[in-house]
Amino acid sequence: MRCFVLLVLLGLTGCAMTGEQFFVRDAETGESYGPYRFRQGASLSVAQHRYVITRIATTEEITADRMAEIILPAFHFHDTPLSEALDTISKLSVDADPERYRRNRGILIVYAPANRYDPHVTFAAKDISLMEALRVLESISGGYRYYIQEEVVVFGEQPPRK
Repeated sequence: MRCFVLLVLLGLTGCAMTGEQFFVRDAETGESYGPYRFRQGASLSVAQHRYVITRIATTEEITADRMAEIILPAFHFHDTPLSEALDTISKLSVDADPERYRRNRGILIVYAPANRYDPHVTFAAKDISLMEALRVLESISGGYRYYIQEEVVVFGEQPPRK
């Protein structure tokens, strides 16, 4: 029964990322159930326990939450190309990720400028969240912005229109 509960919870987690519907499978019998609609307030019963879905989060929201939780150690950039600073911060986020057992630790940051210009930045900090570090880099990089695309942070001039 524990395997079934784990599969249900994993199914809910995966569904929170994709949004529409989910299926569950009994780990002992292999029997599948579903599809179930994933919506706020829906309930799910597993082995006489009832669960109610209270929050549906997009992949981007989950990534933003992780960015706020990742606290970077001390770093110092002096007249460093922005692309190099972003690569360093991305690498630092791997070791600083509090979710040590995640398959994909840290946050991948992709530098995507519209032109070949790579501004140089000077910035030093200690015990700052990844999100706050990116906000500072936004403010000193001359018009570059970051946006979250699923589990990746893209640092460029303008986010794509949806």
